[in-house]
Amino acid sequence: MPTLLETPGGAPGTVMTIDPGGAQIGGRLDVNPPQAILWRDGKVVDLPAGATGTIADVVGDTVVGYSTTPADESTGWVWRDGKVTTLAKVRGYSWTRPHAVNAKGVIAGWVHGTAPDDTVPVTWSSDGTVHPLQLPSYRPGERSGTARDIADDGTIVGEADGFPMLWWPDGTPEGLGGPWGDENKNGIAWAIAGRYVYGSGDGVETRWALKDGSLFSTASLPDAGEFGARAGTADGTALLAGDGLEKPAGRMDRPRRQGSGSH
Repeated sequence: MPTLLETPGGAPGTVMTIDPGGAQIGGRLDVNPPQAILWRDGKVVDLPAGATGTIADVVGDTVVGYSTTPADESTGWVWRDGKVTTLAKVRGYSWTRPHAVNAKGVIAGWVHGTAPDDTVPVTWSSDGTVHPLQLPSYRPGERSGTARDIADDGTIVGEADGFPMLWWPDGTPEGLGGPWGDENKNGIAWAIAGRYVYGSGDGVETRWALKDGSLFSTASLPDAGEFGARAGTADGTALLAGDGLEKPAGRMDRPRRQGSGSH
């Protein structure tokens, strides 16, 4: 049964994340400018100064978010140990956008310049240091990417040059490809849970499965709209934007890309 979350003055809002324990929910109030909001055990939490805009993710005592300008220029922040800290930039990039944090306090996201596609996927370690992620050398053309989720072991998923991408804990990138094994298809990996990665490949809702440090199979999922599988659980259940919780359909084997190396 859905539960209505109260907001100050009844303002409309958007839920962006829920922590693994289910006790904390983060998002924003859809006012002008957007206002970050956090619920703990169903009650609104008083946020400190600096925790503004939108909450992107919350795990335990770590909350990450960002504020934006009308030009969609974003400044990321993290709230932990009772203090809000602005996330470090990468030289040449003025703006930061966190998207996820794991139980070890490592944040995944991207930095960006003035152009919409001028992005570099990065992580921020728990001490605040920023680390650009390696982009795959076999992708020709533009060099851009975003990190969308990070597992507790450091595995990261997202996209590079518009293709769904995974970064192994050692930082090695690997293209995920579409449901039929074609890596030259657009898409994005939104989330990782256990050994499963969820997203979209070639416009098809997709679940990728990982085993022993390698990619070994994919599954196509029920049609749910343009966003694909936005999240999922460690048991393989996908959260689809259009249809709520659905069980995966039609697993297909996918051979590994030749020359990708072992991990």
